[in-house]
Amino acid sequence: MKVILYIFLFFLSLSPIASQTINISGYIKSAQNGENLIGTTLYDPINSKVKAISNEYGFFSFKTLVNENCKIKISYVGYEDKNVDFFFLKDTVISIELAAIGLSELVVVANKTDYQKKGVVSFSAEELKKIPTIGGEPDLLRSLQLMPGISNSTESNSNILVRGGTPDQNLILLDGSPVYNVSHLGGFISVFNNDALNKVDVYKGAFPARFGGRLSSVLDIQMKEGNKKKFSGAYSLGLINSKILLEGPIKKDTSSYMFTARSSYLGLINAFKNKAKAETYLDYWLYDINAKVNSKFYKGNIFTSLYMGKDIGTSLSKSTNRSNNVVTSSFDSNSSIDWGNITWSSRYSQIIKNNIFMKSLVGYTQYNYNFNSVESSNVFKLVDTLKTQISENNHYSLSDKFFKIEFDHNKSENHFLRYGGQFILHRFLPNSVFDSLNTGISLIKSNELAVFFEDDWNIFRNLNLNSGIRISNYYVNQKSFLSIEPRFALSFNTSQNHTLKASYSYMQQNIHLLTSGGFGFPNDFWLPATNIAQPEYSNLYTIGSYATVNNKISLSIEAFYKRINNLIDYKANVSSVLDVKNWEKSIFTGGKGTIWGIEFFLEKKSGKVTGFAGYTFSQNNRQFKEINQNKKYFFDYHRPHDFEVFVHYQINKKWDINATWVYQSGRRISVPIGLLPLPEKKTTELIFGDKNNATFPNYQRLDIGVNKETKTSKGNTKIWSFSIYNTYNYPNTTFLRVNSSAVIDAQGNYLYQNRSIKNVTLFGLIPSFNYTYKF
Repeated sequence: MKVILYIFLFFLSLSPIASQTINISGYIKSAQNGENLIGTTLYDPINSKVKAISNEYGFFSFKTLVNENCKIKISYVGYEDKNVDFFFLKDTVISIELAAIGLSELVVVANKTDYQKKGVVSFSAEELKKIPTIGGEPDLLRSLQLMPGISNSTESNSNILVRGGTPDQNLILLDGSPVYNVSHLGGFISVFNNDALNKVDVYKGAFPARFGGRLSSVLDIQMKEGNKKKFSGAYSLGLINSKILLEGPIKKDTSSYMFTARSSYLGLINAFKNKAKAETYLDYWLYDINAKVNSKFYKGNIFTSLYMGKDIGTSLSKSTNRSNNVVTSSFDSNSSIDWGNITWSSRYSQIIKNNIFMKSLVGYTQYNYNFNSVESSNVFKLVDTLKTQISENNHYSLSDKFFKIEFDHNKSENHFLRYGGQFILHRFLPNSVFDSLNTGISLIKSNELAVFFEDDWNIFRNLNLNSGIRISNYYVNQKSFLSIEPRFALSFNTSQNHTLKASYSYMQQNIHLLTSGGFGFPNDFWLPATNIAQPEYSNLYTIGSYATVNNKISLSIEAFYKRINNLIDYKANVSSVLDVKNWEKSIFTGGKGTIWGIEFFLEKKSGKVTGFAGYTFSQNNRQFKEINQNKKYFFDYHRPHDFEVFVHYQINKKWDINATWVYQSGRRISVPIGLLPLPEKKTTELIFGDKNNATFPNYQRLDIGVNKETKTSKGNTKIWSFSIYNTYNYPNTTFLRVNSSAVIDAQGNYLYQNRSIKNVTLFGLIPSFNYTYKF
C-alpha cells in the first residue's frame, strides 16, 4: 500500500518545465445554452496541427510563445467554426462561445483525432436521435449495437456485447457513477433517457489508465448541464412511454438545472380494473428520473447529478374447481417483482494553475432486486379444508460509495499528462431464493484503491504515444488482490489523411455476475472475487488503419486479439442460484477465453445522403477443464459474421428518412442429442453432447424511420417520428423449444423416440410513432 501512495505523491509533484512560453487556457461553451462543449478541437491552421481538445468540462489548455500572434480555428460537431487570434504577454484564462447550426446532415461522427490516437468513439445525443429503434424512441445501447465490434445478446435485450465479451464486462458510467443494471422490461429498452444525455464516449480498445474494473469496454456517459441562458423544455409521446424535459438558469450565465422524467403506459391497462374481483390481474410500470444542477463555487464549478429508475410488476390470479356446482378446491397466486438503480454524484472542478486542471468526484450507486411470490391452495372435503402455502422471497442489493480525483496537466504543446486516484467501498447484500427460515446472509464488504498515470506524448510530428499504468488493490474477506495494469497506444500519421495505430491493454475485473431467470425478468447477482473465483483479467492487442477522403468519407480497418483468464460458468443442470451463500459450488472456475476478429467501418459524413456500413468477422472460444473434456468450444455469443448498414437521407428542411439493416450469424446453444431410456422408472432422461453444439438461425432485420420537423408561429419545434421495426417481418428466432419424448410399451420397454426443435419468434413487424414538442 505504501508503494501505491509513493507513486501517487510522485505524480502530484510533477510540474511544468520552465520555458519562454505562456499558457492559454479556458472553457469552450455553447452560445445557445451556455453548456460546456466536450471534445472541441482547437486547431492551428498555419502549422496544420491540433493545439488542444477540450475535456469533459469544456476545459482546454495549450502553450504559445510570448509576444506571438497565435491564430486558432475552433471546431465542434453541430457548431459553426470560429477563428480566433491570441496575443497575450502572460498566462491567461478565457471563455469562448460557439454558435450552433442545424444537425440535419449529421449522422454518427467520431472525433477523428481521438479515435485514431486514443481509440475512443464519441457521440452526441442529437446524433443518436437519427437512428431508428424499436418503440420509436432513441435508445443509446441499441444504437451502439450498430457499430462494428458491438452487438446485442438477444433481440429482446438491449445489453451490449463488445468484442466477444459479456454484458458484465462493460464499465458503464453516468456522470462518473457506475450503473449496474442498464435495462427496463427485462432488456427491452435501456435505462438511458436520450433527452438527459449530452455526450457518450465509447472505448473498446486502448483503454485509458483512469478506467478500470472491467474487461471489454468503457461507456463514459455525460448528462446535460442545463440551459444557462433561458428556460426551455420538451415533452414526447411515444408508443411505449412518455417523457418530459425541463431546463433553465438558476442564475443566468452562472448556474442552471436540468430535469427529465420518463414513464411507461403499461400500467394504464388495468387502471379501471377491479383488482379485488379480477380472476387475473397484471400490472407493470417503469420510470426514469434524471436531474442535474451546476453552478460556480469558490474558484471552480460544482456539478451534482441524480438518477433514479425502477421497474415494478405485480401479478394476481385466482381459480376454482367445481363439481355439481360445488367448489371443491381453489388456488390463489400473488407475486411481485421490482428492480432498479439509484446513482448520485457531485463533481468539483477547478483550474489549479493555467496548465493544470483538477477534477474531484464523490458519489453513490445502488442496484436493488426484489421478487416475492405466494401460492396458496384450498381443498374442501366435507367439513375439513386442506390448506397449503408456498412462498418465495428473493432480495439482492449492491451499493458503492466512491471518491475519485484527477489532474489534467498540460506539460507542453506536445505533452499531456493525466494522473490521480480512486477509492471504492463495495457492499453486497445477497439473499437466498428460498429463505423460509429467514436465515439471511451477512453483508459482504470489499474495497478497492487505485492510482493511475497517463502520458499523451507527440514524440515526433507524426508519431504519438499514449501510455499509462493503473495500480489497484482489491480487498475482500481478508484477502488482497494486487493488479498492475499497463496500457499503450501508438499512432503514426503516414499522411494528413491516413493513420496507423497499435495498442495493448491489460485489464482486471474484481467482481463476477451470476445471472439466471426466465424470459423478460432479471435475476442478477453481482458477487466479489474470492480465493476460489479469482478476479478475471484480460490482455487485449489491437492494430488498425484509418483513412479519410476529402473529409467526407472515412474508412477504418482494425484487428483485435483478446485473451481472458479466470472466467466462471455454471455447472450442468444449474438453472438458478438457490443458495447464494454457497454460490461457488454452483460454478466452474479458472476458465479461459480467446477472442479475435477484424472490423471494417465505412462512413459518409456530409451531404444529403449520409450513413455508414460496418462488418465484423470474429471467433469466440471458451475452455474449462470440466467442460467438453477440456476442449475449446464456441462461446454462447459466438457470431462469426456481423454486418450493419445505416443510411440517412435529408429530403428537405422538414422531412428526413433513415433506414437500418442488420445481419448476424446465429448465436450458440446447447440442445439434447437423444434420450436415455430408464425402464425401471418408465421414463427417459435427456442426453446432452458437447456444450453449445447447435446454432440459432441467422438473424436479419430492416428498420425504417421517417421524421417531420416544423416550427410553430412562436418559434417552437414540433417533431413527428414514424418508424417500422423489422419492416419485412422476418421471423427471427428468439429462443428454441426442444421437445423430446419416448414411447414405452406396457412392459416398460423402450420402442422409439420423438424429437423436434421449434424456432419461437416473438418480434415481427412493429410500427411505432413518437411526437415531440420543444419549447
